Amino acid sequence: MDIAQIKSAITAFFRRAIRMARSLASLPYFKTYLALSLVLTALFIVLTFPYGELITSRLKKMEGNAFTSIDIGYLDVGLIGDTTAEGISLVPPWGSELSIQSLILDGNINPYSLLISKDYHGSVRLKNLSYTSERIGFDSNINCNYELKFKSEGGSIESGSIKTFFENTTLKLNDVEIPSAEGMKISLPLMRFSSIVLNSSLKNDTLNIQQMKMSGPDLKCSLSGTVTFAKMMANSRLNLSLTIEDDSPAIEKYKDLLGSFTNADGDIVLNFTGSISRPGIGKKGPESEPGPENESRPRRRTRPRPGQEGGAESVDSLIPGMGTDED
Repeated sequence: MDIAQIKSAITAFFRRAIRMARSLASLPYFKTYLALSLVLTALFIVLTFPYGELITSRLKKMEGNAFTSIDIGYLDVGLIGDTTAEGISLVPPWGSELSIQSLILDGNINPYSLLISKDYHGSVRLKNLSYTSERIGFDSNINCNYELKFKSEGGSIESGSIKTFFENTTLKLNDVEIPSAEGMKISLPLMRFSSIVLNSSLKNDTLNIQQMKMSGPDLKCSLSGTVTFAKMMANSRLNLSLTIEDDSPAIEKYKDLLGSFTNADGDIVLNFTGSISRPGIGKKGPESEPGPENESRPRRRTRPRPGQEGGAESVDSLIPGMGTDED
């Protein structure tokens, strides 16, 4: 068969196809049936799209960077209704473990958001979240509202905001080193928090903690500052300031040891720098604009404590054993 015959066959095929299409278009209700078939095809694609496999594969890409391992026992992605997951286990590079009994997500999970817009918003509820390591124990139920925009390539977060509420929260610290007393360690008993509220925003892989207020019968404190995420989670950079109120019972017997970290109000201020795996501590923390929550608190007159005139302190690791990853 030569080129002329091939061209003739192709031309004849398209002519027959055009005649058939015209004859079909002349049939009654053709446009209705065509529109209905397109809608049903699109609906079939949306309902049978492998959302769970796509989400799991994206989480697995984080293994070796943010986490050593990520396991999910059960995942059910709901287009109409909530998305649920159970038996979640995350192991960070420094050897601790984060587990979540169940997760309920109410958000915009669909092919457009997953593949095109990379824009997510909604709420998530975490039941029985537990973080355990050699020296830290943390348990809580968490409700979170979020708006996140992911980068087109790489899967990292471009921008967003997160508001988080913690309920039934407990925290226990063991063998925490005191920078102002070489070799001295403290252990705080199980502390309960009646309320924890966290307002934060994200931009270009930097988490900005605008305000985190923690209140309970054992400890009252606040946290602010930034965390700049690295490809390896252990190397993420800290610039945080923790303020513990003077009248918190949990630290009563350690006030003298922490005397060099008190401010003019008598509160203890610990400023964290360095990486997550090798945090440092000092007196000069992240600079922030004075907010209403700070201006409204009356200044208290306090007695001077030993070491209050000392200079800035730093340590290679506030909580030893978290890891030895270098930046």
